[in-house]
Amino acid sequence: MNRSIQPSPRFVGREDKIRDIDAAFRGGVTVAALYGMGGMGKSEICRKLLQSYANGTDLVDEIGWITWKTSFRDTVYGQFAEIPVEQTPSAAEYEGKVRSYMKARGKRLLIVLDNADNLKNAAKLSDYGCRFLLTTRRNPDRVWKTGAERLTEAQCRLLYRRALYDDDAYKDDSPDGTLDEILRRTGYHTLTVELLARTQAAAGLDFPTLLEKLRASGFHLDGVEVPFLLYPEREESQEEWRTFLKHMRIVFDLSPLKTDPAQSDAWEALRRFSLLAPNTEVKLTDAARWLGLESVNPLNRAAWAGWLNAGMEQGVRTLSIHPVVAELVREEAMPEAEVIDEIAGRLGEAMIVGDTEVFTTRLPIMKHAIALDFAARGLSIRTEKYGLMLGQIGYLL
Repeated sequence: MNRSIQPSPRFVGREDKIRDIDAAFRGGVTVAALYGMGGMGKSEICRKLLQSYANGTDLVDEIGWITWKTSFRDTVYGQFAEIPVEQTPSAAEYEGKVRSYMKARGKRLLIVLDNADNLKNAAKLSDYGCRFLLTTRRNPDRVWKTGAERLTEAQCRLLYRRALYDDDAYKDDSPDGTLDEILRRTGYHTLTVELLARTQAAAGLDFPTLLEKLRASGFHLDGVEVPFLLYPEREESQEEWRTFLKHMRIVFDLSPLKTDPAQSDAWEALRRFSLLAPNTEVKLTDAARWLGLESVNPLNRAAWAGWLNAGMEQGVRTLSIHPVVAELVREEAMPEAEVIDEIAGRLGEAMIVGDTEVFTTRLPIMKHAIALDFAARGLSIRTEKYGLMLGQIGYLL
């Protein structure tokens, strides 16, 4: 199954959460869920748990990681090296073999289903016989679950220093509790803490100067929730999301990448990547092709700068973008309609199903096409290329 389980070297805390999940499985739970707003570290908690199992456990023999798509059939298709797609081109037949595979291994197999936000009936997963651990922004029903809460101030302090200095060394350069006030202004939101530290490092600011910048701009997330990530259908939740982005926009300075002539191609790559589906891994070479880049180097530089998340899938490098980062990039510099049109055309062509191919292999691409169409809402693009993409979305749906 496709995903590196190596956790971030900056991982901090959550040992109690890892123990709780392990204890639940040992107590007989087959389907567990870790829920909470985006950016709280749910996926990292799961990676840390799987890493501990990979180092030796009496609980399971096999572990795997799959990113949830639109249905169980779509999610598992092509994800098992033991079940080659070439020998089982039918998605329905492939799903049947996966069911048999899971039942044969039973509770000795543990699978993480990451970003299972639209999984409507998680309890039904128990029918498959193996163990599942879900990450989701929604609070699921009828399964064992635990929430991903905010880190403590002490944990945030350690995370901040790891992100700022790339080590655990204590450096006495935060006078009079300056860092603690900075952390309070982040609301102890995991992603915000890490990105703020990266921003400070990139801008070369000392702690007092950064704090003054935050005070002057009114940046303060303490008490600001992000329920839009849990309940996107609610208008009041969307207002909270806009409030959150307003604060994030104040401090997360994209200008080092945007204004540096040596980074112009990385900035353009990031702008285009922001149109793709967030929290969804895409092969590096596929992304470069769809986005019309001459090489993968600009995307790699955007990842090295910390704005894209790098991973591995069956030995192939992948990239993904956090929804907050994608939103901030688009608000800073939305790609031009002509650029969006060209990307839409490439996605449309990539979704075309050949005579001997199975349509489910195109569903991951469709997710990016839908995201692009949502991002481009209001631009009224009516071209042949854009129409091709919309037509392929309709065909696959």
